[in-house]
Amino acid sequence: MKDYGLQAIGDRILVLRDKAPDKIGSIILAESAKEPPCEGTVVGLGTDEKFHTKIGDKVLFSSWVGQPLPEGTAETELLVMRESELLVVRRASSEAPKNGAMKRAGQEPVRS
Repeated sequence: MKDYGLQAIGDRILVLRDKAPDKIGSIILAESAKEPPCEGTVVGLGTDEKFHTKIGDKVLFSSWVGQPLPEGTAETELLVMRESELLVVRRASSEAPKNGAMKRAGQEPVRS
């Protein structure tokens, strides 16, 4: 993963926004029609001790959350945001609950 030479402060994280699709099906999208994706990858953590995310986690966030940083490029956008602004963290399949049940942070999976 690329080192951007940046350190987020406190409970903030650095997220590399995923690239917007160039087409949907066989329809090519104009630049003005593309909406910024609401997904990205965590590339940096702030100075707080406790984070629920790790570098490399795929995350989902609201459309206009986060502050764009100039270190991004036209193809990739680097955002700084609070970890609490994240909606979902996608874990690797090895970290998912075995029975497929959802769980709250710090609790055992819900069993039915």
